[in-house]
Amino acid sequence: MNNIFTHIISQFNSIRTGEFPLPDEGVVSFLDRINSNKNFEILKPSLVADKVQWSGNCSDYKEFKFLKSTEQVEVYQLFTSFKKTILENADKIVNQEYTSLKLEQQAKSFASLLVKLVDVNNVKLFYSSEQQITAIAYGFTFSDSDFLDFVKSTESNEMVADSEFSSPIVQTVIDKADLVEKMDQPIPVVKKNRNQRHPWWINTIRGINWFAWRYWWLVWLFFVLSLLFLYLFCPCKKSVEKSSCDQLHHIHKNIDTLNSGLLFCCDCNRSFPPVENDSIPALDSNEIFLPADFILITYQFDPSGGRDLDTRTNIESPNRSEILGYCKQRTASNIVWSGDNTGYGVESVYVDINQYGSNDMIKILCKAFWYSQRNSGNMSLDIRAYKGGVMQRDGSNHFQFINVGGEQVGNVISFPKNISMKGAKCMTGEKIGTVKYNRGNQSLSFE
Repeated sequence: MNNIFTHIISQFNSIRTGEFPLPDEGVVSFLDRINSNKNFEILKPSLVADKVQWSGNCSDYKEFKFLKSTEQVEVYQLFTSFKKTILENADKIVNQEYTSLKLEQQAKSFASLLVKLVDVNNVKLFYSSEQQITAIAYGFTFSDSDFLDFVKSTESNEMVADSEFSSPIVQTVIDKADLVEKMDQPIPVVKKNRNQRHPWWINTIRGINWFAWRYWWLVWLFFVLSLLFLYLFCPCKKSVEKSSCDQLHHIHKNIDTLNSGLLFCCDCNRSFPPVENDSIPALDSNEIFLPADFILITYQFDPSGGRDLDTRTNIESPNRSEILGYCKQRTASNIVWSGDNTGYGVESVYVDINQYGSNDMIKILCKAFWYSQRNSGNMSLDIRAYKGGVMQRDGSNHFQFINVGGEQVGNVISFPKNISMKGAKCMTGEKIGTVKYNRGNQSLSFE
């Protein structure tokens, strides 16, 4: 495609209102579909910065004003044929029936736009003498003076020719009595054919539209009742289960068994139920049993400790992630950061445990430093575990996450820390500690 014509948008007025100055794909596709003349090319518009470039297949196109008189006549005839085709299609679009008022208004707007496309003030014509092809650029008010002068002269010549060959007006004398008799006769009334048959689907849509307009209150009543029945009898409503109590049931059962054994340890004939071997996995002394789907880590700081604590959090293993925090990354794989809190309160991250293997050891490195002001330097790292549900941002605290639909497992685990580091925005930060979660035995530890 060769660049035939270029103009700056600010120097030309678009023939349509709206945000986009170029003809949309619907107009371009419609023009290509109805153009059956191989000697008439519709140039393709494209927007580059503030310029519109019109591209075509021929490289030797000349503007209308640089053409010979014979070539101008040929170009005008092709344009007139194309204009006639456009106007016929516009009439068809306006006169056909539509199922709704909105579709009818859209069709009329589209037909009005088609009429503007072939207005002599809104086109710019080109001609290739080598290929004998006429091209048209449209969509803007060009007002090509040479082309407009040619059109005016052509139309005036056609009017003179029509007047020379037109038949003279013949006046006939009508008898007064005949005139009175004709005036006394009733004027025939043209009756519209109201029995015109339409397809069944059009009649159905019109009937539904009429019913909804006539009985709108009944439609609203059905809608409200359907919502009420859906709420009361929805089969997908889930019963709330106390999952945390179910998870600890086997622990209490074993405690009762051991307690009973201690109370009656001297009764040799008494039989005791066996202790469940799978109640609690083997844990180290610093590990806490927390069967969780999400781990929420909260950096807690108040005015006594300082202002604007910048945090640094990343996953060390099994796969190292990007560091999250101010001046670092905002998102990383399987870990989400709440954003930069420049005042007091919290910053937090949560880790999706379900994205890891059943025996993975997940290590989360936590660092921080004071950016704006350090007072006592005291802060704390609070850890919460959740089972089920989804994590989402807290509406009342933009820098904290909450769990919706799940249950918190265990209590909040808090680790106090004094941060002495204070400095520039892209510092690595002072290490607070590493949060470890072992998926094998579902335990959490901190070091």
